[in-house]
Amino acid sequence: AWEPGKPLSIKEIEVTSPKSHEVQIKISATVFYHTDTSTLSRLQGCVPLILGYEGAEIVESAGEGITKFKAGDSVIPFYFCLNPKTNPEHESCSGVRINARWYWHICLKRKVFFTFSEYTVVVDISAAKTDPTAHLDKACLLGCGISTGYRAAVNTAKVETGSICSTFVMEAGELAVIMGCKVAGAFQITDKDKFSKTKQSILVF
Repeated sequence: AWEPGKPLSIKEIEVTSPKSHEVQIKISATVFYHTDTSTLSRLQGCVPLILGYEGAEIVESAGEGITKFKAGDSVIPFYFCLNPKTNPEHESCSGVRINARWYWHICLKRKVFFTFSEYTVVVDISAAKTDPTAHLDKACLLGCGISTGYRAAVNTAKVETGSICSTFVMEAGELAVIMGCKVAGAFQITDKDKFSKTKQSILVF
């Protein structure tokens, strides 16, 4: 992305080699998420920028100190790291967001990040290993929308046994809200989206 609200373009970039506690990964699947649309509309002062909030990848190489990943592993990167507090300002997460090392490349002498590229580099605490038999085109949804929706029901709304819940827009994140409500023991879950035609999708999900 070069300008707010303008069409995206395909460019050749240089991807850095993984440093200490970083892994280089090859993007196998990604999606255009609604967050990409909102980001593209308000890019003032942030360009150039590589978009992409959700992805599933294969580890290509690992930097010094990496013990939990090896070449060939399937992984999903997450916006927040594995710190129990999921706090982007916590010291152990400083490499993820504050220092802009989460998905970083060199493009026009500027560090830019996210998943719309063939290769990228991620800090090891921001990646989770996945089942090697999982379909990456589906697993990539776990990186943002699914985990956000599930967490909204279980951790934020604190749905409990007997709760009555409603959702209003049927997208991947909201399907995950329904999943979270069900797991938490909700008594009734209703869909208030009058445009929704996804009842069967909800049941399948």
